[in-house]
Amino acid sequence: MPDSKTISFRAPLQGEVQDFLTQVGISCVPTTTALVELVVELSHYEEEGKRLFPNILVCNSLSEALGVVQGTEPLTIGRGEKGAATARLALKRCAPLTREAWAMFVERVEEKEFHYGVFRRPLLPTAVDIRETVASLPADTQGVVLLGQVAERIVEVVGPGEKRLLVHLSAAKATDAAPRGSLAALVTAATINCDEACRESLRTYLSSKLTRALVEGHGALIAVVPLGKNIPSVLREDGRFFATPIELAPVIKGFLGGHDIESIMALNSYAALIEGMLGSDGITVLRSDGALLGYNAFVKSNNTEHTALPSQLLGGARRRAFEVLCKLVEQVELACAFMRSSNGSSEHRGGAAR
Repeated sequence: MPDSKTISFRAPLQGEVQDFLTQVGISCVPTTTALVELVVELSHYEEEGKRLFPNILVCNSLSEALGVVQGTEPLTIGRGEKGAATARLALKRCAPLTREAWAMFVERVEEKEFHYGVFRRPLLPTAVDIRETVASLPADTQGVVLLGQVAERIVEVVGPGEKRLLVHLSAAKATDAAPRGSLAALVTAATINCDEACRESLRTYLSSKLTRALVEGHGALIAVVPLGKNIPSVLREDGRFFATPIELAPVIKGFLGGHDIESIMALNSYAALIEGMLGSDGITVLRSDGALLGYNAFVKSNNTEHTALPSQLLGGARRRAFEVLCKLVEQVELACAFMRSSNGSSEHRGGAAR
């Protein structure tokens, strides 16, 4: 007879999710089964051929949970028996609604029922990402977790007190750099030279917008030019650079000064611009005072070979370009180089002003 073997990741995943939920006061086998189903589905979720990236709040009490995450206007879409089947149906019905300002909820009602729907996330441009809001709750907060994709085939389950379960359903190794750490280093480098009065708000804004753009992309390269230095010639040779850099710090200052509609609209439009820049092939270029300099930049490897980027070559193309950027960091021509691979892992070099 043939020597065959069947391997399933669901058993160890079920155990890890159950342990995680117990820590946050949700000790329930049907809820564990439902969350395992949601984690697997969220790793690469599509409807009608379009990828969707919902954040899902799972809670014991919706009213209490919305109070702590500053969510509003809950819209109940349906209800059903606790378990994987209802979780799948909830995702199918609610995920298409969770674009821009909306997130999804699953409320554990009574002993055997889920209620599900959507709610409005905080809308201000400098609002902290809802994932970080949940993580920053006191460690003894009970009955609240948030699920969301953080990279291709990587889903994060977040609980109060910085509890995090990072589930890799990709080729990335569990020991690969988590997306959050390298992104934090990038954001620090990209804001270190802006006015201290708006620095933290600009970091919150960039972190939130870059997180969203990177989750929806297929990998990226980002370079940060130190304030007062020219864009390295190896980058400027082949790239699209704005004639006048887009200064985000003054817009953030205007917003902090009165939350006027003009600054809110500007910050929302720049968020869409950042998403488009990162969605283009090549390297996105920022400056260490938070300015946007350009995008679609390419570099040459060994001064002879033109390095193709994400959609043109597979495998080592992005890696070779990243290595060129790392050399520029070593030469103090860049403050930081950042790479997000297609498998969800992230790396950076530098991360502070020189």
